[in-house]
Amino acid sequence: MVNNLGLNGFLDYAQRVAGPGMYLMRGSSSEVESLTGLVASGAQIIICTTGRGSSIGNPISPVIKITSNEAIYSRMKSNFDFYVDRKDDDTVGNMMFELLKIASGKSVQAEILGHEEFAIARAGPSY
Repeated sequence: MVNNLGLNGFLDYAQRVAGPGMYLMRGSSSEVESLTGLVASGAQIIICTTGRGSSIGNPISPVIKITSNEAIYSRMKSNFDFYVDRKDDDTVGNMMFELLKIASGKSVQAEILGHEEFAIARAGPSY
């Protein structure tokens, strides 16, 4: 373990992970390009937090989309898997149970809507 946050290591863009655990990857600010790098590194499930309402997905790994932006959520409900109301402590606990279902094969909204973006914008990372 690298530190007290539970991280197992740090990766360059699309670098394969050395083993199980949680890693941070250097990557692009382009969401689709970042997802591509995460999947190339071996990510099995991706959790994407957004306040802008990005409607992204990936053809290989499920992309779980979470927001705490009530205005965006009310306009784009079908794009999100979870809305986290900052006033509701039970939401996070309920999310954990739903994440287990997704890890067991339940479809995420990106899969249901057919979002399957994949991009490598240039030869090498764009950070």
